[in-house]
Amino acid sequence: MHKEPVTTVWICFDFSSELLDPKKNEWFETEDRAEWKDNYVKILGRQGNFYKIGGESVDLNRLQHLLQDLKLKTNCTYDAEVIAVADERLGHVIHLVTTNSDCHKLADAFNLCVMPFEKIRKTVLVQTIPRTPLKGIMKYEL
Repeated sequence: MHKEPVTTVWICFDFSSELLDPKKNEWFETEDRAEWKDNYVKILGRQGNFYKIGGESVDLNRLQHLLQDLKLKTNCTYDAEVIAVADERLGHVIHLVTTNSDCHKLADAFNLCVMPFEKIRKTVLVQTIPRTPLKGIMKYEL
């Protein structure tokens, strides 16, 4: 029986690292949004998904969940998503991106459930909605 020779490997660790403090002005900065009211904190979500529409703060995640619920209730089998698009006058507006040109029922049902400033302003027909391997929307490609 032939055995390979044993090789000793020495590893040197450098413990002279520097501690970085992530706080700014004694506070941790995050993209989380919250509201303080009557000594309670209400978590609103992440800032990256909030958009100003006509001076109102709109949670795009909430609108996307609403659209998905409406798709289930109406047996909608085609792909559809809402996105916020920059608008010179209002800051942003909501567009419906879909793979089906006959999406009027879904858009009408959505518009009945939201505030006037959250309504779909335009429908955009695409061949496919670009998605990540985990089925998330590739927003920047839309």
